[in-house]
Parts: sequence; structure tokens; C-alpha cells
Amino acid sequence: EDSDDSEEASPPARRRALSECSYESDTSTEDESPEAREPGESFRKKMHPDKVWAFRDGKDIYTGASKSHTKEYQVDHVIEIQVCKRAWEDLHYPNTRGQSAAADIINMVNNFNVTTKEINNYKHYPIQEFLKDQRRPLSEYVQVSKYWESTTNQSVWRKIEKAMKNSYADLKRETDRRQDEAEIFKLLRFVGQLEVMMRKMKVLH
Repeated sequence: EDSDDSEEASPPARRRALSECSYESDTSTEDESPEAREPGESFRKKMHPDKVWAFRDGKDIYTGASKSHTKEYQVDHVIEIQVCKRAWEDLHYPNTRGQSAAADIINMVNNFNVTTKEINNYKHYPIQEFLKDQRRPLSEYVQVSKYWESTTNQSVWRKIEKAMKNSYADLKRETDRRQDEAEIFKLLRFVGQLEVMMRKMKVLH
């Protein structure tokens, strides 16, 4: 368990605790990403990979690889559905009114990338572990994964975090553009809660 806030765990103890997290890759298919097995289907909308490739100029923004060099690929939400679902839940609304507007903005093509199944799997799990307590920066969950230890993969993770920041900026601009939305108050609070969570992750500073 996490230590009391007044008694910060030592770095070795923290690392041991974090190392208990599971980052094993799975055997998901192209159409069954890790996200697809998480709750939150009311937020999820499918995006055809060709549309994402076109929007991203034929590149995987996490690796820089072209479509022809990206094997076993999956369509990925840059800001993941699990994060968006938690942000909505943290607002404690008694019903789902306004949720469709939130789903609209997180399913814009700006919040999608096409990447390898492997990267998509390993991107998912540190975020999943962060969401369990939201007390530690996302980077601490990344650091305990052997997958992200290599120099090459560390570079990929930096690009993932940059993509998350850029996607958030796009979502915020779109929300500002929708000031006449019937549920604009809830939409603004939702985007604000996303910002709170991403600051806890230390993705936004």
C-alpha cells in the first residue's frame, strides 16, 4: 500500500512498490487493443486507420515510422479512453448528460495515432497503474518497465508525452470553439479535469 502522505517512501521502497506493477505485453489482435478491453465504451468511437494515417501524413507520431514500416499496427487514442473515463467519473455527475459532447472531442482524429501493437500495449499499462492512486508522476511507472529502459524506447516515450500534450491542446481549442454547446459547462469541467490529471502525471507542467 502507499505510505501516508506525511511519510514519503524512500526511493528504493518506492521502486520496489512500483516494480510490482505488471507491464507484460499481451496477445491482442489488431482490432483488440488493451484499451478495447477497459470499461468506458460510452466514450469510445472507432476511427479507420486510413483516416488517421492521412491526418498524420503517413507517419506514426510515436516512432516516426511510415505506414509501410509499421507492422501489426493498432489505432490508438493518444489521450487514452481510460484517462477520459476517470476524468468524467471524478466529476461525480449523477447521470450521463453531457457525456456525448465529451466523447465527441476525445474521438476527434487529432487524438488518434496508428502505432505498433507492441508500443500500444506498453503505453497502456503505466497509465493504468498511474490511475490506481494518481500520487506519483507517470514517469515513475514507466521507469520500472524494462521495455522502456532502452535509449530508443525512451525516445519513443518522450514523443508519446509530447503527443499527449498536443492532443490536450487540440481538445481545449475545440472546447473553446464550442461555447454554444448545450452542455458546455460540463464539457469545460471535463476538459479541466483532464488537465488536472495530466498535471499529476507531469505530462503538463
